[in-house]
Amino acid sequence: MDALKRKGYKEVEGDDWDILWVEREVIYDVLNQSHLQNHQKVNHFRNHFELTRKDLMVKNLKRYKKQLEKEGKFEDAAT
Repeated sequence: MDALKRKGYKEVEGDDWDILWVEREVIYDVLNQSHLQNHQKVNHFRNHFELTRKDLMVKNLKRYKKQLEKEGKFEDAAT
């Protein structure tokens, strides 16, 4: 928080914010109630564990590879 304040950021209430730093559990409530504007950034995303857990990331990459092969995109699936 101190680093952001030194850069000129300030705490605000409401929807007029640029950076939202919240606990993982809170982000669901935030994103269920509104959509992010192009300039808004958050430190967590829904289902982030699908990419940040190695076992789930591998599962998703394998699923994507199968999808590409089904679509006949063998060159893309090989990379």
